[in-house]
Amino acid sequence: MALAAAGTGLSRAAQAQAGDFPSRPVRLIVPFAAGGGPDLLARAMAVRLAPALGTGAVVFVENIVGAGGIVAAQNVARMAPDGYNLLMGASSHMVQKAMQPSVKFDPQKDFAPISRIGLAPSILVVAADAPYRSVADLIAAARKNPGTLNYASGGVGSAAHLCGAALAVHSQVDVVHVPYKGSVEIVPAILAGAVHFAFPIASTAAAHVQSGKVRALAVTGAKRLAAFPLVSRHGSDVVGCAQPSERSARRIAQPIPSVLASDATPRCASMASADRQMIGDATLVPTLLELLGASDLVLDAWFGLWAPAGTPVAIVQTVFKALHRAFEDPALRKEIEDTGTVVGLSASPQEFTGFMQAEAAKFERLVKAAQAGMQR
Repeated sequence: MALAAAGTGLSRAAQAQAGDFPSRPVRLIVPFAAGGGPDLLARAMAVRLAPALGTGAVVFVENIVGAGGIVAAQNVARMAPDGYNLLMGASSHMVQKAMQPSVKFDPQKDFAPISRIGLAPSILVVAADAPYRSVADLIAAARKNPGTLNYASGGVGSAAHLCGAALAVHSQVDVVHVPYKGSVEIVPAILAGAVHFAFPIASTAAAHVQSGKVRALAVTGAKRLAAFPLVSRHGSDVVGCAQPSERSARRIAQPIPSVLASDATPRCASMASADRQMIGDATLVPTLLELLGASDLVLDAWFGLWAPAGTPVAIVQTVFKALHRAFEDPALRKEIEDTGTVVGLSASPQEFTGFMQAEAAKFERLVKAAQAGMQR
């Protein structure tokens, strides 16, 4: 009876707390550097989330950077489960746990999932003056000079790291991973000539590609992105479904068996015309799936909202509903999707939980395959 009474008291206290939420500013912690794509997404979202939470509500963004997002995740996991500290969780946190099981947080146990926000494919880029005009060129150079080409990432376990490792394993080439402190350092490393290629997420790469500072070779998503046109040069035709020549394709080693569970995606020849949409005198940058035909190269980074584990269900629901109201603003959707990030809100916190479980299993399989490939 005493235990039951105590439990009832705690439940009522949680309900009362949820009813008053939010009574003070809500902190949205972003585990990435200011100015990068995820940070800009978070700030745009916070502006709309505050009024959606209620009159007078305040949501502010704080960047806690370090170890590719691990520092922020570990900090938020230890914070009070009261809804006033939210984390922009990401697929990179799932990858980090798969790569480094010893990290002191567990995305599936230490957080209460609220909703997925969006999905962002990465873009394979090289410097504008690099000799690599295609993915086939890059792979051929890596094959000719094993251990010489390198690629940048925002840290171990980041989306850029996973994409680089997946390309290396699939193509069976020896390239060097160069981790930086954050994703905002990836493109500067390309421009400085410190690395040969990289996979920044679309929202980070967009402005640099559109300005002509870097060249986009491929997209890691399942479909081409309107934000990344491949401009025809010197009036020459650009094939709508660019693929390596038969001779080039033979130079690329046969892929390892796919280790990811995914829907069968049609090859380039059978893709719908919408997926080969022309933009003026340009086509869209092709996908790695089209070029290399491997479903394990369809790798979307994703972002979502997490609260510390134990946050009352009523507060999770309050934030979830407010987030959906915030994204009813078409200007917010356009602002985000113009960068190449696809808005993809979860249908419920439970759906997001199931999505995370499936992603964890997928990343564990991919990391094991990548590690096995590196040991060969």
